Amino acid sequence: MPVRRGDFHSSSDVLLVGWIGFGAFALYGGALILAARSYWLRTRPLCRAELPVDRPEVDRPEGRPA
Repeated sequence: MPVRRGDFHSSSDVLLVGWIGFGAFALYGGALILAARSYWLRTRPLCRAELPVDRPEVDRPEGRPA
């Protein structure tokens, strides 16, 4: 994207705008990484050791024979 002469008062203004844009995209990328990591942690399957133990009283309704 070309920057026309006169759009900014000095070369330091151009540099400042560039750094602000870089920082904005860096923050956006960081937030996106955090959101993806959070989603990954919430949706991962549980280890077999973390699953509840099979209990007959929970698996079958009351009054039904085993």
